[in-house]
Amino acid sequence: MTFQSPSATFENAPARNSKLAIGGMVLAILGLVLCPTILLALIALPLSIAALVRINRRPGELSGKGFALTGLITSIVSLLIGPLVLLVFAGPALIMMPALGRSRELSNRSYCAANLRGIVMSMNIYAADSNDIFPVLQPAAPGAYLSAGPGTPGSANAEATIESIYKSGPGGDVLQAQWLLVLRSQVSTKQYICKSDTFATVPAVSTNPSGTFNTNFQGGNQVSYSFAFPYTSKNEVGKWWTALTDSSLPVASDIAPKHGDSFRGVTADTTILTPGTDKRMPFNAPNHDFEGQNVAYSDGHAEWVRSPTIGQNDDNIWTIGQTSAGFPYPAIGRALDGSGRVPAMIDSTTAPFDIVMVPVRSNIGDVR
Repeated sequence: MTFQSPSATFENAPARNSKLAIGGMVLAILGLVLCPTILLALIALPLSIAALVRINRRPGELSGKGFALTGLITSIVSLLIGPLVLLVFAGPALIMMPALGRSRELSNRSYCAANLRGIVMSMNIYAADSNDIFPVLQPAAPGAYLSAGPGTPGSANAEATIESIYKSGPGGDVLQAQWLLVLRSQVSTKQYICKSDTFATVPAVSTNPSGTFNTNFQGGNQVSYSFAFPYTSKNEVGKWWTALTDSSLPVASDIAPKHGDSFRGVTADTTILTPGTDKRMPFNAPNHDFEGQNVAYSDGHAEWVRSPTIGQNDDNIWTIGQTSAGFPYPAIGRALDGSGRVPAMIDSTTAPFDIVMVPVRSNIGDVR
């Protein structure tokens, strides 16, 4: 019987492939195939180098030098061409990103204009059943246009809730007047949200968890739009807040900016403007990065304008023009010079009318 020594058996055993070499090659190939992935190449390169070193030190025990060399060369190629491939594919995307953002904003403007058209057309439908008067509630006090809160819940019946709003007494809330359109299912709460508005992003809900209808928007930041202040100094509905006015009268717009706020180092002008002559432009609406605003007119059409100085008599729709002494308008003091003067033109019975948009929003999102 012939015996072999352990050393002889070891010397005759076939060399096994290096797992490092195989792993390095697989990662390198994957890195090259996946466009190429530099991270995989960075892992494959040291693995392949380590495999080559081990194979050279243990030639009879380890094999797979071809695998290691393949991994080494492939990972180097990936590292060399990776940045070029990223530049080729990512470069155009980086160049197009501003254009895509611009395209999205232009689309949002069209969507916003459609919202305003739908709202004003619904106001006209409402007026057809309400003596040609757009949605309005009796003001609680001269100049009031926003209530203190969303109001108490109504009933489980929409018509009964509408009736309770009419009977609840003076309120004058221009947003609650718009809520009447929601309760009548003429508009959805989504139509009061501009896609470019960074503050009003979640639509109001018409019913609460108990199943009863809400009687107002649950907060000012559920509305992206402003509406023409509907009252005269005598707490009467102005002639401009009717479906009988001509198509040159703005009645709704992107939400008005609160005067006195600062944006990009510029402070809004809070002085009284002279209609038709003073072209100073305070802020545009904040919804579209102050580039302009959508404005809807009494006949239901809407347009994009670069300046708030539009409409009848070149009225600046954020401010009030000619004034007379006497009657205080505390709720729209943003459009006065602090003296408590009331606008004379807002009491006019014939065109041109000097309208002013409410509510207003500050740069931090407060609706007032």
